[in-house]
Amino acid sequence: SGAVETLMRPVTPRLRTVAIQVPVLVGATMLLSMVTKNVGALAIMMPVALQIARRTGTPPAALLMPMATAAMVGGVVTLVGTAPNIIMSRVREELTGKPFGMFDYTPVGLGICAMTLLYLTVGWRLLPGGRKGVSSMEAAFNMGHYTLEARVPEGAEAVGMTVAMLTALGEDEVQISAILPRRGEESLIADGGGIAALAADASVGLANPNHCLAVGEGVMLRGEAAELERLVAVAGLMLAGAGPVIGAPDTDADDLRVVEGVVTGDSPLVGRTPAAMTLRTRHGFSLLAISRRGKEQLRDRIAQMRLRVGDVVLLRGIAATMPDKLGELRILPLAERAVALGRGKR
Repeated sequence: SGAVETLMRPVTPRLRTVAIQVPVLVGATMLLSMVTKNVGALAIMMPVALQIARRTGTPPAALLMPMATAAMVGGVVTLVGTAPNIIMSRVREELTGKPFGMFDYTPVGLGICAMTLLYLTVGWRLLPGGRKGVSSMEAAFNMGHYTLEARVPEGAEAVGMTVAMLTALGEDEVQISAILPRRGEESLIADGGGIAALAADASVGLANPNHCLAVGEGVMLRGEAAELERLVAVAGLMLAGAGPVIGAPDTDADDLRVVEGVVTGDSPLVGRTPAAMTLRTRHGFSLLAISRRGKEQLRDRIAQMRLRVGDVVLLRGIAATMPDKLGELRILPLAERAVALGRGKR
């Protein structure tokens, strides 16, 4: 449901060292395991820990092993924390006619939790160093940051937010490189703290942090796919190209697919824009995001970006026709990896 992520969001930017990460995650896991099964508590907290480990470069084992211990220890505080507590309560009821109460374990359990927390706060240093897990496909490809265009629809959480507030909502993991106002207006970027028109030779800069977002405006976002997906969902933004499929507006979401591919040297897209190629109307593809190596910041609208050889693109289209269409466009699909951007929530 995202409740744990929402609760942890104000804290996670401050968890920059292992010495801080371990006691906070251990304490949170202990508290959660007191009111639910210890295995479930660990499963809920693992994505948060892995996200923190990825952002800060912390070895996952340094967080997950103490958290596993915390989940087991936290379970002894209440009756529902772990299955053996319930079993012993039933045995006692059969023998004496009176089961254990919800908090009968608490006096002993809290003492054990306190000692365990103190030990794990320093004990994580005893874990063997230099151990690396198996590299994932995502790490192997390491495509870096994507750039995408998103709109502020009516009723979105982002309406009325400043650029600085939206950046904070993305935990400073997503960069807002430009504001795209309603059609016919000029793009805005920072210019010495003021607002200036975005010209072809404009200096690289962030969007003015004090600019308030209004309905219909767009933002150019840059970051990792997972961070972009989270910010788009939390802020209620609408991806450019995420609307109904042209020519098949009633297509079910299960029939759509988001593919990640590389623009090859003989692709007809090289040097041309998606708009000029009528990518959406002729080929049935929506271009969701672009990843380009180097420090260049992409600020043009997605449909107006000229593609280059080696660009990594996120395309959305009908799964049944996608292989043939990718062949026509000479786009090399990458190995399957967990890119959920543009797929929507199920």
